[in-house]
Amino acid sequence: MQLVTISAIIPVFNAQQTLRRAVDSLLKQTCLPVEIILVDNNSTDSSPAIMEEYRRRYPDLISIIHQPVPGANAARNAGLYHAGGEWIQFLDADDELMPEKIKHQAELLSIHPEADLIVAPARAISGIDGTFLKEIRVVENVFTGLCYSQLGSTISNLWRRKTLLGCGGWDESRTSSQEYFMMLSLVEKDCVFVTDHGTNVLIYEYPESVSKSFDVDQDLRIVTNRLDYFELLTGFLKEKNQHRFLLYVERMKRINFYAHLIQFGDFTSPDVAAIRHKYRIPFRFWDILTTYCHRTYALHVPDKSSLLKYPVFVVAFFSHLGRLIQTIRFLKST
Repeated sequence: MQLVTISAIIPVFNAQQTLRRAVDSLLKQTCLPVEIILVDNNSTDSSPAIMEEYRRRYPDLISIIHQPVPGANAARNAGLYHAGGEWIQFLDADDELMPEKIKHQAELLSIHPEADLIVAPARAISGIDGTFLKEIRVVENVFTGLCYSQLGSTISNLWRRKTLLGCGGWDESRTSSQEYFMMLSLVEKDCVFVTDHGTNVLIYEYPESVSKSFDVDQDLRIVTNRLDYFELLTGFLKEKNQHRFLLYVERMKRINFYAHLIQFGDFTSPDVAAIRHKYRIPFRFWDILTTYCHRTYALHVPDKSSLLKYPVFVVAFFSHLGRLIQTIRFLKST
């Protein structure tokens, strides 16, 4: 097997409850990384003490650096610039790698030395009770993957350091969807993607996770990031004559915007009106209705494993019908 050097980077911000699980999952790898870089991103809890404990126990493996600029991407970049490995394994402080993850992907690199990125699936589970939530899938076709979010995740993928640096590192202005902005840049540069179908990552989702935001301003930033991504993707697809994907991408723009309105109902916000105008979001009744159904099910049906979910959904559908009507009125009048 060709020898590859892999640095692991964990951004840490107030992760005292989960940090040990993340670090231990790296220490349990059957093929250890050459270094583990813990990036303290302004933690105010006991995370710095936990990091120092690990550094003392593993001084030849673990180092700590500090990044005062807030945000996971700033912390990832700090680790990226500091790293000495040819490849980078990113790991969030609340997620976990299976013991074979690094070894398995190092073996893939011995078969595909031309790779710039290994894309791999992950399993998302509840950080509250450990129940299964969804599979984060991968596909061979990069156009399909970019459109349908099926090119893995920041954590499950393995990234060539030189390639990331050639793209200028992570975009620190992005607070979500950062891996897809990056992978779109890599595809535009004709980088080589290798698909790994092994699931060796657990991503824990919590109610306060970025992708599960219940804060109106944060959710609007998430939606804006997605719309920005879809705009860039649309231009790329047109350039590559991949027109068969364009209707889907336009629909995803609508659905993301509709979902925000249905959940938060900030119809008087000038930011919402400006976003609709900027991204040219039209009125499409059936998309609004299906988005309302999906959002109602997601937010108001707590036990999705019980047969009671059906009557609970029907009650919720009619209980929150006013938000659907408001959304339709807003979209038809602006």
